[in-house]
Amino acid sequence: MGIVGRNKRYACALVFMFSCLFMCGFCIFADYLSLSSSLYPGGSRLYVGGVGENNYTSIQAALDGSSPGDVIYVYSGVYCEQIIINKEICLEGQGQSTTIIDGQNNGDVITIKQNNVYISGFSIINTGIGNSGLLFDYVTGVIVQYCTIENAYNGFRFISSDENGIYNNSIKNSSNTGMLLDDFCNGNVIAYNNFLNNVPDSAYDEGYDNIWYSTGTGEGNYWDDYEGEDTNGDGIGDVPYEIPGGVSSDLFPLINGYHWIENLPVANFTYFLDNETIYLNASSSYDTEGVISEYSWSFGDGKNSNGIVTNHTYLCNDTFVVGLTVFDNDDNEDSLSKNIFVGNDTYPPEISDTTPGMGYNGETFTFTATLCDIPLAENTGVEYAWVEYWYIITAKKQTSMVPVGNHDWEKTITLNDTFETLHYILLAKDLTGNMNNSDVKQVNIHDSLKPVIKNLTCTPHSGSNPEEINITCHVIDNWNIETVRVDISSPDYSFCNMPMNNIIGTDRYYYNSIYENPGVYHYYVYAIDSSGNINVSAILTFSIYLDDTNPPIVINYSCSPSIIPIDTDGDALWGEMMNISLLISDESNITSVVIDLENLGRPVSFLDHIEGTNIWYITTTAQPGTAIHDGTHYLSLNLDVNVTDEWGNWNLTQINLYVWENGDVSGNGKVTLYDATYLAKWYLNIPGFENLYENVGDVSGNGKVTLYDATYLAKWYLNIPGYEVLK
Repeated sequence: MGIVGRNKRYACALVFMFSCLFMCGFCIFADYLSLSSSLYPGGSRLYVGGVGENNYTSIQAALDGSSPGDVIYVYSGVYCEQIIINKEICLEGQGQSTTIIDGQNNGDVITIKQNNVYISGFSIINTGIGNSGLLFDYVTGVIVQYCTIENAYNGFRFISSDENGIYNNSIKNSSNTGMLLDDFCNGNVIAYNNFLNNVPDSAYDEGYDNIWYSTGTGEGNYWDDYEGEDTNGDGIGDVPYEIPGGVSSDLFPLINGYHWIENLPVANFTYFLDNETIYLNASSSYDTEGVISEYSWSFGDGKNSNGIVTNHTYLCNDTFVVGLTVFDNDDNEDSLSKNIFVGNDTYPPEISDTTPGMGYNGETFTFTATLCDIPLAENTGVEYAWVEYWYIITAKKQTSMVPVGNHDWEKTITLNDTFETLHYILLAKDLTGNMNNSDVKQVNIHDSLKPVIKNLTCTPHSGSNPEEINITCHVIDNWNIETVRVDISSPDYSFCNMPMNNIIGTDRYYYNSIYENPGVYHYYVYAIDSSGNINVSAILTFSIYLDDTNPPIVINYSCSPSIIPIDTDGDALWGEMMNISLLISDESNITSVVIDLENLGRPVSFLDHIEGTNIWYITTTAQPGTAIHDGTHYLSLNLDVNVTDEWGNWNLTQINLYVWENGDVSGNGKVTLYDATYLAKWYLNIPGFENLYENVGDVSGNGKVTLYDATYLAKWYLNIPGYEVLK
């Protein structure tokens, strides 16, 4: 493939245009040829990785500094960045294998948000998880060719993007898919690409009319997982390559990997001036896969020349655009132009100071300026810039500024911890030694540090009404404290905001007052310095209590279920556990609720409290030997509960509950075959057997009472193996 030559270009463009119009109703191949051959001839040419004017250190910086229609040429190197393209530009790498954009496993490497973008000559590697080497975001008319996309989650991803062209690329080692198109992507053309080791899918297309082959040549893409044959040996698979996701397929899959011209000729030249005569040398131009056959020069004054070496004498002092176009033996071309000033440069650099007029003590501060050398040319420019700064009582300091973009320079320093005004001058020198400096400027210094509030506390933390509470803290500031106040909210939701008193000569503040209303009080402190910086402490509490002499009151209690069978196997199931809960009230806080479970064969235990309520509870079981029957009925068991409040007042309450033998559904105090019969008749709704505690009858432990429990109980009684335990 490659970009076609001068004599073939327009003929091929017309052939493809009419072919596409005839065969598929649109002419994206013609757009591809027009775009890749013209490369926005009306725009400027910017560089990344080179030196001199219009050169940038990162691709994103060049994109930010470009205008629609510009060409950005990227020299060989590794560029660790993620870039976003939001302008109509042409982005060219010096060589597909040598110009590398490394996403460093973080995000999408290239995001395209603008129509009519051209990208060529890069290796695009290492996306983040779930991200893509190239993300097409609602765009059309984008061309990507002669690129390698490797180690991506998705090699390409298209979101609602139509009529774009992907040609002559290698997409390999993707961990999700080599190319992903959603169901709103249509009319895209993908041809002459190699898909290698993309797992699980080489491609995934949810659209309905994307074209995966060249309609002009009848050639598609190479798929390393294609399983078809080529019985006639024409290099095209006999059956289409089906692409998952929808209805798309590559009708003409290539049997062998596709090979294309990856490296076009590269135009480059050096020069030197002798008064008004310029001497030019293009021997640094090259073609890695062929030879350069023609060197064409334009001098910017209407004159032209040919040859690898040439010279030209100008008739006046001015800035001229000197251009070189080289053609290789395949008639591919590349161009380079430079703005060169001819004459005696006596103009000093222009300084546009953009430094902010305010800074904060102890923090970083950046001097910024736009520095332009007049005239703007390849051989002019700012060589060195620096800033001279001082406070009133300190000596002057000088520090170099650094270029950060097209004509933008900056320098970051750390301001002293002072409120003195900072004075400074910006200075610049161009390549021919012309110097300039700005007027003396001032930076007003402000305080940005908040006061520090430490050791906030109160004494005492609680007391009976009335009680004097003393709130204290330490407040520190680098300049001056304006005010310290305490905000106190009462249990009745009223609040007061009071100034705190300073102990002269210290950083300690205090406020004391007498409080009577019982309940919890919330308080916090805030401090304001003389610069208006505010800091607020955390919220703390103290409590005021009534002088309580009344014991707690157990309003009521409940046991659920009302009776429980003994836990015969030590593995308590649903019906063998009883929840005991008490509703307790007191004038102050309850500190403990203890229950004596000795009558259940359990130790003395503490009840748990449900926060925000008056409910205390415990869950327990009954051990074997605790069911008591007097020959007529089961007797209730008494459990003592001791409730204590924070004043030491206590109340002893007795609660009653029932424990039955496990399986004694008849309630006669012993478990026999009669209980198995009783259980069966209850299950069958036989009159006279209506009453049964289900948790006593569930001897199988499956959570329900059925005839199986009657059978289980009978087998237990008869000592049949496998039925040794009533569950």
